Amino acid sequence: MKKSEIRQLIREEIKDYYKWGDEFQRFAEKKLRKMKFNGWNFTVDPRSGTFEFDNKEDTYVFATPAWDGMPYIPIDVYTRDDDDKPYYSNKVSLKGYEDFDKAFKYYLKVIKKVLDKIGK
Repeated sequence: MKKSEIRQLIREEIKDYYKWGDEFQRFAEKKLRKMKFNGWNFTVDPRSGTFEFDNKEDTYVFATPAWDGMPYIPIDVYTRDDDDKPYYSNKVSLKGYEDFDKAFKYYLKVIKKVLDKIGK
């Protein structure tokens, strides 16, 4: 296989994942808007599309699945006192979760664990 063919395959795979990520974010957003999170509010930033959770105690969790078309959930936790640097940051893989229902269950498990840990 030529290098150009390999590059083309990679570009197609990335393009497919961006599409999957966008569709999954819309799917997850609809479900999350109907849910309660033990004192945490869920919102989506209207400009960036970032999934945000806040607990009205100056703590914010940003956790948008497949952000920028990448196969993971980036999790960044900030307080009002944190300028531009989160006090906690991690990435959780979404590989192997192509089915929307399975991916959402996994996302929910991860985000609830993070919110519960911070809330204590």
